[in-house]
Amino acid sequence: MTRTLESSILLFHFFIFVLKTTEATGICSKCIQRGEKILNCPDTRNITIAYDEDFARNKMMPLAAAAYSDNPAPCVKGRKPFFENGSIYEYFYNAFHLLWIGGFEQGARDVLGQVTTEDYELWITGLSLGGAIASVTSSYIAKLNLFPPSRTKLITFGQPRVADYDHAAWHDSTFPYSFRVINGRDPVPHIPPKIGPIALFHHGTEIWYPTEMWPLSNYKVCREADGDYCSNSMLLWNIMDHVYYFEVDVGEYGKNGCQ
Repeated sequence: MTRTLESSILLFHFFIFVLKTTEATGICSKCIQRGEKILNCPDTRNITIAYDEDFARNKMMPLAAAAYSDNPAPCVKGRKPFFENGSIYEYFYNAFHLLWIGGFEQGARDVLGQVTTEDYELWITGLSLGGAIASVTSSYIAKLNLFPPSRTKLITFGQPRVADYDHAAWHDSTFPYSFRVINGRDPVPHIPPKIGPIALFHHGTEIWYPTEMWPLSNYKVCREADGDYCSNSMLLWNIMDHVYYFEVDVGEYGKNGCQ
């Protein structure tokens, strides 16, 4: 019964959308027939997208104003506090939080609450944005005492920078098994930058494959979490190195059932 009701509601909203599009198109046609230029007729390209005054006022305007300041940091508020342990870049925090409140938290509590022996490990991983969310997830699970960091294994691939220096340092001191794998000239691990008004830093430990990622390929264990060594020594980037990890197109590999 619930599914039928939800389907009816979706159909109703779609019908309203089609009706409004048709009406707007008719108005535009009449406008052109009167000899008006199309740019002076009602714009129907994005009729489903509403102007968000709060977003314009409190997010975008301060960013525009920051360009006029010698000290733009107060204008650029791009971080969310993580308890008393530094802060997380707002974009990654919001991406994680949407999943967390959308059912992930309850699922994690249900599953991890049943693990009462030391025979279990918690593995957390992700690629790109997924790597950033994996990092934030590990932090929250540890901070909420849902699972011991000593039995958590975090490995990310092509992870962007996630947090400020204080949080990165806390993460390093909390998780003994934490590795960020980087393929050659992958540009994503180098954004957002670690300089400027929203300086962000990687937690360790970086595992860098300088040239290729075949079995037995050489890699470097970079003890400096985010120093000017290993992958940070590269001056030219190649986006294809973000697509391929361990010499497979990760997206296609997953779509094909990891075959």
